[in-house]
Amino acid sequence: MRWFDFTVLGIMLLVVIVQTIRSSKGMGLILLEAVGLMGCARISVAGYLTVSRLLVISKALALGGIFVVTAIIWIIIANLLHGYVQWSWGNLDYFFGFFFGVVCAWVIAHIFLRELILIYGPDDTMAAVVADSVVSKEILYFRTFNSLFNLAQKASLEPEVTTPEKVLEKAAPGDIE
Repeated sequence: MRWFDFTVLGIMLLVVIVQTIRSSKGMGLILLEAVGLMGCARISVAGYLTVSRLLVISKALALGGIFVVTAIIWIIIANLLHGYVQWSWGNLDYFFGFFFGVVCAWVIAHIFLRELILIYGPDDTMAAVVADSVVSKEILYFRTFNSLFNLAQKASLEPEVTTPEKVLEKAAPGDIE
């Protein structure tokens, strides 16, 4: 493991702890922030090339700038929305706060790793090292989730849709007249 792996894990741990503590106000705030941060990351990734060309700035600065600005705006909106709705599940707020805190941490770590890759440049060996590290593969490519999902599909653990045709196929020839 390299320095950036430990940095990413440290950032994630800090975000999860802070979000879990903040969930004492209600898990709705953390949920809104998690959903908003995913949207901010999507906006950042979709628009950083255009912004970097228009403003003649580096791609890394454009990605980080868009993410930070949209995240600040969304956190303000999330606080206002939470002030009106006050979503809370009582004693389960800390559990959900932890879960949605992991989502927030994952998004922030994802943007951090993309920033590192953009800072080093696509042709640099260090960018390849960052992209190939164990932590980066998990954060950037959801490797474990994809493996488990593919395994579940191969094992046919997903529910089978029952249609009238399938019922007729399984019936014995003498059952249907």
